[in-house]
Amino acid sequence: MVEETKYSRLEKIILFALLFLFLILVFSIIVRFVSPRLFQFEYFAIFFGVVSAIILRDVDDRIKKRKNICLLILMPIILAITIRAIPYIDNSVPLGYDPGIYKYEIERYWKGLPEIIPPDLENWDRQWSPPGLFIITSILHLYGFNSFDHYNFLFIFFDVLVVFAIYAAGKRYFSQEAGIIAALFYSVSLVQFGAFYMFYFKNVMAIFLALIAIYFIKLRNYLPLVVTGAMIGATHRPTFLIFGLIYLFYFIKDILKYSDVHNKDLIKNFVTGCLILALAIAFYIPAHLQAFSVLKNIMGSVSGTVLASAGETSGKVGGGSFIPPESYQYSSFFYLILGVSGAFISLKRRDINPVLIWGIVSAIIVYSKMFFFNRFIIHLDVAILLLAGAGFYYLIKYSKTPGLLILVFLLAASSYASFEVSSDSEPWIDKEEVHHISLISGIEEDSYAMTIDAIYSPWVLGYSGKPTIAPGVFEWDKWNYSEWKRFWNSSDSNEVSEMLKIYGKPIYIYVGEKIQYLDNGKFNGSCFTSYVNRDGIKIYRFDCKNVLYKSSEERLSNLEIDSNGN
Repeated sequence: MVEETKYSRLEKIILFALLFLFLILVFSIIVRFVSPRLFQFEYFAIFFGVVSAIILRDVDDRIKKRKNICLLILMPIILAITIRAIPYIDNSVPLGYDPGIYKYEIERYWKGLPEIIPPDLENWDRQWSPPGLFIITSILHLYGFNSFDHYNFLFIFFDVLVVFAIYAAGKRYFSQEAGIIAALFYSVSLVQFGAFYMFYFKNVMAIFLALIAIYFIKLRNYLPLVVTGAMIGATHRPTFLIFGLIYLFYFIKDILKYSDVHNKDLIKNFVTGCLILALAIAFYIPAHLQAFSVLKNIMGSVSGTVLASAGETSGKVGGGSFIPPESYQYSSFFYLILGVSGAFISLKRRDINPVLIWGIVSAIIVYSKMFFFNRFIIHLDVAILLLAGAGFYYLIKYSKTPGLLILVFLLAASSYASFEVSSDSEPWIDKEEVHHISLISGIEEDSYAMTIDAIYSPWVLGYSGKPTIAPGVFEWDKWNYSEWKRFWNSSDSNEVSEMLKIYGKPIYIYVGEKIQYLDNGKFNGSCFTSYVNRDGIKIYRFDCKNVLYKSSEERLSNLEIDSNGN
C-alpha cells in the first residue's frame, strides 16, 4: 500500500464518508423509514464512481489465487438455491407467465425426436423458440426427464450454474475475491430473482453461455469459444446480440492494440467470430428449404423479431415484460454504486475488457430505449454485478476492515430483501386452475382450446394439449383487436356463435377465476355447452354442428364428474 499522507487520509475520509451516508440510507430503506423512490441512486453512483476511480487509483489489482477462500463459493450457491426454492414450498405450479409456452415447446421437441428440430413447427414457434435450449431439453428427455414437473427444479439448477459462471468470469477478469463477491450478490439480486420468477429460461441459459464465452475469450481458447458462442445464438437472440457486440468491440480494441494487421491472434479472432456467426445462423436454416426460401424465412424471422421488439405489435394483447429502466436503480441499489465504481476504475486503468463492454452496451440499449430494452436490464444487471465484485475488491484492498464491514452490511441487506420478495412470491395461477385446464387435454383431438384473456394464454397452450386461440398471440388467432373487443363486450350468443364459426372446429373455451369482467350470457346459446362451472372456473364447449364424436362422450362425462369432485 502507498504510504499514507495527509492528502491520502483526506481522500480516505471523503470516500468512507460517502459510503457511510449511503449505508445510513440503505438502513433507512430496509426498516421502511423512507422510500427508495425518493432518491436518484444512478446519479449518486456516477458521482461515487468518479470519486472512487480517483482515490483508488493506486490499489494493487494483481490476481492472486488463494486456496483458502475457494470454499466461499458455496455461500452464493446455498443462497441462490434457498431463495429460489422458497416459492416451491408446498407449491408445484411453475412461477411466472411463460411456463406454459415452455411446456408446449419442450414437448413439441420431444415428440419430434429423432429429428433435432421438428419440421412442422408453426411460424410463431420458429420466432419464439430458438432451438438451442430445446435441443438441451431433448437430450435431458433421453436421460429420463420426461415430465415438465421436473423443470421447476431444473430451472433452479441452471440458475445456480450462472453462479459458477459469474464466479469464473469475475475471477478471470478481476480476482478470485471479486468473482466470489459478484456471485454472492448475483444469488441475492432482486433483478435476477425477477428473471427467475418470470421463468425466463432462455435468458438464464444464454447468460450462462455468454459468461462462459467471455471466459474463453480471456483464455483465447478458440474451439470452445466457437461452440459456446454458436449456442448463445441458438438459444436466445437478444443475448447473442450483446455477445456479438462485445466480441466486435473487443476485436476492434485488439486491432488498435496491434500495429500488425497480420497478427496471428487478430486472424484467429476474426475467423472465430465468422465461425460463431455462421454456426448460429445455421440453427435457423431448416435443411429441407431451398436457398431462396431459406433467405426469405430468415429475413422474415429477423424482421418479425425486430418489429415486435420495437413495439410494432403493441396493439396485440399479451407478451412478457420486465421492470422499466427507471426502476432498475431501486432493485439494484445495494451494489449499484460499487458496480459503477468498478466500471470507472477499469476505465481509468484503461482495462477495456469484455465485462466493461458488456455493461456499456447493455446500458446504452436500456437507457436509450432502443428496442426490447426492458429485457436487457437482466443483461445490464449481470455486468453491474461483475463490476461490483471488482469495485468491492478494490475497496477492500484499499482499506480491508471498513471495506469488509461495508460488504457484509450490504450483502445482508440485499439478502433480507430477496428473502422477503421470495417468501411473497406466488404462481400466476393456482393448482386448481392448472388441473382444470389439463382436463381439456385428450378430448376431441380435432378441436381447439381458447382463452379470452392474455393472462391465461401460455397456460392454456401448454396444459390443454390443443392448438390455442388467444388474444393477439399464436398463429391460430384469426381475429384482430377490434373483433376481440366486439367479442368481449357482446352479450349476444348468436353474434358470438357467428364469430366463432370462422374456426370450423369444436372449441373448448376456458374462463378462469381471474376473469371477472366478462358477461357470460354470450355462452348461453344452443351452440354452447357448459362442462365446468366450479369456484369461478368455467369451461364451455362451442360447436354449432352439435356433433359429439362417440369416442369423446365418455371423456366429456368424466370431465363433468372430475370438475364436480364426485
